Amino acid sequence: MEGSEITRVEYRPAVITADFAAMQAELDRALEPYQGVTIDAIQEMPEKDVKACAKDLRAMKRSLEDGRKGIKREYNRPLQSFEGEVRKLVAQIDAHLELFSEVESANEERRKENRMAVLRNAYVAFCVDNGVDSLVELVPAERLVERQWLNKSFAERKAVAGIEDRAAKVIGDWKQLHNLGLAHQDECEAVFFDTLELAAAISHDRVRTEQDQRVQAMREQDEAMRAEAEEYRDLEEELAELPQYADFDEPEDGPLPYVIHLSMTEAQKRQLMGWMRDNGVHGTIGRDDLEERGLVRVTMTEAQAEAFREWAEVA
Repeated sequence: MEGSEITRVEYRPAVITADFAAMQAELDRALEPYQGVTIDAIQEMPEKDVKACAKDLRAMKRSLEDGRKGIKREYNRPLQSFEGEVRKLVAQIDAHLELFSEVESANEERRKENRMAVLRNAYVAFCVDNGVDSLVELVPAERLVERQWLNKSFAERKAVAGIEDRAAKVIGDWKQLHNLGLAHQDECEAVFFDTLELAAAISHDRVRTEQDQRVQAMREQDEAMRAEAEEYRDLEEELAELPQYADFDEPEDGPLPYVIHLSMTEAQKRQLMGWMRDNGVHGTIGRDDLEERGLVRVTMTEAQAEAFREWAEVA
């Protein structure tokens, strides 16, 4: 059924008559007192005069605007009436058109579903032919289909070729991912099937490898610190078991007592304890709170003292 031409409208342009020359002359007369007025002059005027002048100018403007709005309202009145009557006629058409549009949309949706079924079958067949039928569940056909492939104007043959090309790329990237032998293969495959991007999977492996390296470095550092602390405790226990001198009275023979004030780090303290142990020097290492430095009380011979001085210079 061909569409019927039912429009029966006649339009005659409206004519608006206005004496703009007379209006301009009247406006010139009204604005004559304001000609040449500057902002500086207005600022010098009394406040009541400023308000009176502004009121006068607003009245002029309102007179013109009210006239313009009145003409516009009357000019648009027949248009508004015309549009209202046309809408009533269109509503009668819409009552029937909605029914046909509903069926038309359902037919279009069914056609798209049929096209999708064709593409899905082509995708499954392609995956089976290439020995990767498991890909059908991992990557449903809907993820590879472009919306325009379902349009009636898009050739079905071209749409089938498109989904096969997409499937071929996914299969190729998946095989390449397997051949790379990445350290986090399962995680990388999950990323690949989530994004369908080989680069994203490779990037994930690089990030995870860097994380593993940082964790391993932290573990090794922690183990080294524990081993060093254990060695330090063993050294303290060894020194504690060595005989200690009772006081600072100089003995008749043998080692002499010494008090040594030092500023040193914990690492240097451990070096000193090691030297004392290796050279048979007995004593203790503590803190001189007043001096805020290390306090070492030891007994050693002159030879040991000389060896200590030489060691301290090197250390």
